[in-house]
Amino acid sequence: LSSQATVRAQLFYVFNPTVGTGHTFTATQTTSFPVLCVAAFSGAVTSPFDVENGAAAIASSLATGSITPSENDELIISGLITTSALAVSVDSGMTETNEVTKTGTNWGGTLAYKIQTTAAAINATWTGGEQASMAVRIASFKDAAAAGKVSYQPWYQIAPMVAQ
Repeated sequence: LSSQATVRAQLFYVFNPTVGTGHTFTATQTTSFPVLCVAAFSGAVTSPFDVENGAAAIASSLATGSITPSENDELIISGLITTSALAVSVDSGMTETNEVTKTGTNWGGTLAYKIQTTAAAINATWTGGEQASMAVRIASFKDAAAAGKVSYQPWYQIAPMVAQ
């Protein structure tokens, strides 16, 4: 968990879930403005989580902190939460799945991924274009070599939530 000012980012994962189009994700808060970023991938081993890192600051760009996956063909996931209303971008060859820009009282959030074919250090930097509270995370997940390469499934959702 990373925090600076009032922004926090945390990654969660579920191995081998039952999935479908009828899923609902809910973040119930009374004093915060959560953003949910959800993505589905296939090809993981029984215990897919490998390593993670994160950072938080008031900045116009922020690096996640370096991680080095322990194996080739790992899935790298990175996420950003920000109070900036500007569009954001990420480097290191990461591909954004989607983005919600901050509007009104909702905070902005983005999720990105990369399938890293050769295990090497990665320290993704998110750029938002203006000074804002930012929190970023990065994590890697192992591939199931017997099942083929990890692949991105075209199913995701990102939803800004307003405090009740």
